Amino acid sequence: MEIKEKNIIANKFNDFFTDIGPKLADKIPSTNTTFQNFLKNPSTSSIGIELTSPAEVILVAKELRPTHSRGLDEIDPQIAKFTIEATSIPLAEVMNCSILTGTVPTSLKIAKIIPIFKGGDKQKICNYRPISILPYFSKFFEKIIYGRVMSYITSKNTNVFMSNKSIDALVSNMNNELKIIGEWFKANKLSLNLTKTNFILFCSKRKLNLNPGCNIAINIDNQCVARVSSTKFLGVHIDEHLTWKDHITYISKKISKI
Repeated sequence: MEIKEKNIIANKFNDFFTDIGPKLADKIPSTNTTFQNFLKNPSTSSIGIELTSPAEVILVAKELRPTHSRGLDEIDPQIAKFTIEATSIPLAEVMNCSILTGTVPTSLKIAKIIPIFKGGDKQKICNYRPISILPYFSKFFEKIIYGRVMSYITSKNTNVFMSNKSIDALVSNMNNELKIIGEWFKANKLSLNLTKTNFILFCSKRKLNLNPGCNIAINIDNQCVARVSSTKFLGVHIDEHLTWKDHITYISKKISKI
């Protein structure tokens, strides 16, 4: 049944986006492992968050990506950016008050949610993903606190790289590591989207031909991870033999459109 009333459509999207987290969590298998098993010994040092200044607020404004996307405050980022010198002093005072009290103004935490179609049947709500547009000035809070926190902790990414001279040993090591990662996911009530998870085996054609009977099967929680011959990493298309043909083709197509 096709729904055309805007209020009903908005409520359907809201219900779907708010319920998807708990529904995914319910599907995660139980485990005796807790997140504490994966924590290292606590650091003996403490973090101190420095206060900001009008000069830093102006610098953050220059670093923010230019956009006209407005949050619920309806403030156009482009206009706000050009007037930042006039508002930098009160903004710095509000942020410093937030840092000192450990609270963030409620109005800066309310986002405008826009459903973005990702592919497939447009009539199916599961083919949409939410994009949150926060008020423009909340991005200043995020940037300033992010810089202070990241100077204290080490960032981790979602890529795993392993190497070995033996393909069989490499596959065995990777599956053992993925068992640990799978337990970490369950202990932290997280689920892995296997449709966006894959692996690539970097090796020469010659070495691959020398191991025709090699069983290259990567699994996590008894689910097979798809193997790809090429993947996109940090904007670069990388193929399994490092010939760069896929990336050259990609760049050529982009240039031809200019």
